[in-house]
Amino acid sequence: MARVGKAFLTSLKSNVNLGCCYYHYHFHRHSITYSFLRHLNLPESRAIARYVARKYESSGPDLLREGNLRESAMVDLWLEVESQQYNPAISSIVNQYLIIPIHGGVPDQKLIDANVEKLGMVLDVYEDHLSKTKFFAGDFFSLADLDHLPYTQYLMATPYASLFESRPHVKAWWEELSSRPAARKTTAAMPKSG
Repeated sequence: MARVGKAFLTSLKSNVNLGCCYYHYHFHRHSITYSFLRHLNLPESRAIARYVARKYESSGPDLLREGNLRESAMVDLWLEVESQQYNPAISSIVNQYLIIPIHGGVPDQKLIDANVEKLGMVLDVYEDHLSKTKFFAGDFFSLADLDHLPYTQYLMATPYASLFESRPHVKAWWEELSSRPAARKTTAAMPKSG
């Protein structure tokens, strides 16, 4: 079984300078929260992502599409789907399979199986949607796609990566997302399993 090493837990307690901002990882009730240390305190990663996307919109990709009402609404819709449907299922699988063993615990296979089923249903919706459009909000890359990166990257280090392999449009979307230079740079900095 793949396991996340001690470097994972150590890195979660470290300060990170991203060049554009400086933040600190810390634990809160067994989950990870993020806080900007200089001028703003945002204890939720999705709020941080939106903040950074807005702050650097003029010098990077337009990840929120706020200049176009329809496109912005689609980004918002798929951000909610990721947050409310995708994340609960995938995070449970990753936490049970990779994190629980670090703490000496035994993964709850029934919980994993239930969430594999839930994630499969979400991925079926994704498969249908991505058969009609390249990315979630349209034929443009957005924060709705990017928010999927961290947990999906970890899932790919488990046997449950097959959930993506069996869905050609989801697989193509993931390959497109994970091959982007910024995604490769981000995932290279993520703690490794093993």
